[in-house]
Amino acid sequence: MRGRDVFEDDTGISPVIGVVLLIAISVIMVSLIGSIIISQGGFFQPIPHTDIVYNQEGSNVTLAIASLTGASTIDGNQIDILVDGNKACDTWDNSDEIGLGDTTNISGYGAGCTTLEETNTISVVWSGGQRAKLISSYDIRGLDDGTGDTGDTDDGTGDTGDTDDGTGDTGDTDDGPTEEVTFERLMATAPEMGPGDSDGPVDIEYELSGPISEEKVNIYAEYEGSGSRVTKEITNSGETITLSPEPQNHNDVLTIVGKIGGNVECEENNIDVNGGKIDVCSS
Repeated sequence: MRGRDVFEDDTGISPVIGVVLLIAISVIMVSLIGSIIISQGGFFQPIPHTDIVYNQEGSNVTLAIASLTGASTIDGNQIDILVDGNKACDTWDNSDEIGLGDTTNISGYGAGCTTLEETNTISVVWSGGQRAKLISSYDIRGLDDGTGDTGDTDDGTGDTGDTDDGTGDTGDTDDGPTEEVTFERLMATAPEMGPGDSDGPVDIEYELSGPISEEKVNIYAEYEGSGSRVTKEITNSGETITLSPEPQNHNDVLTIVGKIGGNVECEENNIDVNGGKIDVCSS
């Protein structure tokens, strides 16, 4: 019987091919996963833990890093200062590496460095890779026009009391109570979003009572994850408006706020997308 030629024996070829294919698939998978991780900013980028102190003087607001844990500095390219969703004009003392005690003075925002107003809100947002986080925010308080109230004026006649015109009424004139501007109703309809959706418009219904021409009324919608905010000044007593801030992803949550004269009158936080209609406030 003729012996089988060793070069014709292929009994070990199939296992070898299987091992080679398994190694090749593993290398391809590791390379693919690595490229995805690198494109998103690395394996892990911790969100910095910091406290920011705000000091307002008129229409200028100074921000200072009061505490910083987990790192000695923060990459300045990862910190954005926004005013109602628009970038502030000013930067930190050290724009490359922000550390404890660093400050910045905010006096305007947007391309034209618009001066801050009572209805504005300053937001400090950290972003790393595909993640973003609202670190801190500050609502601009009432601005003083510098004229002050000096009390009653004495014209030198020596009469500092009420003037009697002979009618018998020596008191102040009472024209009746002044009607205040209030929200009768403020409702928001959260958008329907799924994985991959990037637009998150919010429909808002409102109804006001009182002389709105005498007060500045604003409504804003903000996504808490991205820090994106859109504000609209209200000029009539009721309608449905649409505000379109940009969400971080389809799991982001909303904040809806109604302000009258710079004061928050209605507010609802942590509104889930796909949450339907939300009653923010009603009388």
